[in-house]
Amino acid sequence: MDGLSFFTLKESLLPGPTKKEAYAFRDTVTSTNMRRQRVLAPIMIAACMVLGAQVLFFMKESLAAGRGALFVSVMVQAVTAAFLALFLYATRDPCKPVFAGRRVWEKAFAFVSLCWVAFSSGMLLSVTSGSGPYLIAVLSFAAVLFLETLQGMVLFTLAPVFFVFSAAYFGADGNCIEHACSSILPATLFACIISRINFTMLLRNFRDSEYIAGQKRELMESNERLHQLSFLDPLTNIANRRFLEMSLVREWKQQSRSSHPLSVIMIDIDWFKTYNDTYGHLDGDACLRLVASELKASVKRPSDLVTRFGGEEFCVLLPETGREGAIRVGRRMLLAIRRMQIPHLGSPLGKVTVSMGVACCQPALSGRVEDLLASADAALYNAKTAGKDRIAWCCLPDSPEGLVPGEQGQSFRVVEFNRARSAGKSRDAGAKSASFQAARF
Repeated sequence: MDGLSFFTLKESLLPGPTKKEAYAFRDTVTSTNMRRQRVLAPIMIAACMVLGAQVLFFMKESLAAGRGALFVSVMVQAVTAAFLALFLYATRDPCKPVFAGRRVWEKAFAFVSLCWVAFSSGMLLSVTSGSGPYLIAVLSFAAVLFLETLQGMVLFTLAPVFFVFSAAYFGADGNCIEHACSSILPATLFACIISRINFTMLLRNFRDSEYIAGQKRELMESNERLHQLSFLDPLTNIANRRFLEMSLVREWKQQSRSSHPLSVIMIDIDWFKTYNDTYGHLDGDACLRLVASELKASVKRPSDLVTRFGGEEFCVLLPETGREGAIRVGRRMLLAIRRMQIPHLGSPLGKVTVSMGVACCQPALSGRVEDLLASADAALYNAKTAGKDRIAWCCLPDSPEGLVPGEQGQSFRVVEFNRARSAGKSRDAGAKSASFQAARF
């Protein structure tokens, strides 16, 4: 409890960044200070030139310390102006990232400028009365620049010391110095308090912005996860039908512009209702997961997409793939499912198998996306009626890979695009035709 109270008291009086936020906050302070210092530097260079000219032409008779003091005064103005010009040159690229060298320039500017103000104010006190320039400069620096705790304490300790030393060196009257100290010491303490308040406000703003940025990142990550989950089938952990439809429309447009073929494979697990009746729905779900995992592992290209179409059906989208390529992918999947050797007592083959319908087209020449899915569905029906555990392919008539019925070594059937599975007959006599081949591997 005492440790907590000490930490609370320390945060209230001397707030500072934690170890986790130290680097980022330090970069923020340096960047902000650098921008403000680059605005102050030209003004200070002009002030150095004015003070140097004033010493040379108007104050050389007034300086009681003689020529040595005159030389020191002019040199201080010249060195300070040279430093500020070098500062502007070294920090000329505002877009450059913060690094150790820039932090050195930031701290050097604060020390040199405040000490220059104190020294010049003490010099002016030797020829005029009052400490107005010192008070204005110290309070302005405290309000404009963000000074860390240790840096601010050192600076606001050195400033009055330099002021008194400069006033004494240039021969100011003791009463004037004593009177000036009565005003500059409270002003310096007040400037130190203003500096801490300024620094604390910047730290709080930084923490608020970091908190808001963190909340935005978490929100974006949550939205991304929800977005992914909305396109993911929860049972098989592969893409769902909604994502398939979006991807199919996108690929259709893409292949239409590039004049490349597009293929789809519809996949159905054979005798799956019997599998559920024999082993139960939980084992049926496990079978779906195994089949989905094997189908996904069988595709090689990142652009190929395996999705769950619904129930025990899957769909594979193959961009830039013609008929032969799609059949090769389908054969690889068919053999992979056979090699799994999942027992299936309700199947005449004694194991889980799949039937596939392959459809391909060239979107630049074909009519609609629905025709591609319909012909793949019809090809799957053809494979099912031919005995299951096989692949049937279909090319749309306007596909460049469509073959002429009756080609040697092949057997074909002509069906309608909107052929119903149950009836096996065309509903539209005027619809386009497609050519099929059922293949057993």
